[in-house]
Amino acid sequence: LLLRQDGVYAMLRPWPKLACRCYALAHDIHARALTAPSHWQPINDQQWVELAAQAEQVVLCPKL
Repeated sequence: LLLRQDGVYAMLRPWPKLACRCYALAHDIHARALTAPSHWQPINDQQWVELAAQAEQVVLCPKL
């Protein structure tokens, strides 16, 4: 699971135990003056591209 843009605010909410790795784009976290909780791993754009290339499925959710 990767949070980006304003989606990084969601990492501050209580989450159930997820059976996947949790990432958030570091520059979006810093731009909003947030601190990632311990179970969210900040990653850079290059790491995001690498993860997307390795993923079996990539789904982007549009803004609502």
